[in-house]
Amino acid sequence: MPQNWQNVSSSLGGEFKFSVRASDGRPSGVAVWSRVNLAAAATIDRRNRALAGVSHASLRRTVIDRMLLEGGWVVNDFEREVAGQKVFVVVAQSEQGGARRSWAYYFVEVNGQIFSLATTAPSEFAAAVAADAEQTLVAIASRQKPAPAAAQN
Repeated sequence: MPQNWQNVSSSLGGEFKFSVRASDGRPSGVAVWSRVNLAAAATIDRRNRALAGVSHASLRRTVIDRMLLEGGWVVNDFEREVAGQKVFVVVAQSEQGGARRSWAYYFVEVNGQIFSLATTAPSEFAAAVAADAEQTLVAIASRQKPAPAAAQN
């Protein structure tokens, strides 16, 4: 994890919560790494994209549900590649007391399971927190177990 991310809690379910600080030491956001517990779809329509068998629509729905609780809204979603790995990203915003917060959810497959790296930050820190999140995803991708080699005859 980036040096400016301090682990503040973890759970038996494998969720890790981090406090993110700006270079001057001010609190700049929060990041949460957790396993996503959604079942893979029995069938996936070719038009629908998926990650480890779970449709992007299902992953997006988890963010929409969270944003409803936070009084926020989803702005965009897209798939991109980070360190050679597919990542589904959902970007959202919320507003509380006139202050806008940026949310980013990065869904990634790690050794056959889907994990989420969710970040939230005031708008002025959003770009820096997103850069740290992508750096974290690169580090995670580099530590994955290699796929088993195909059997040779």
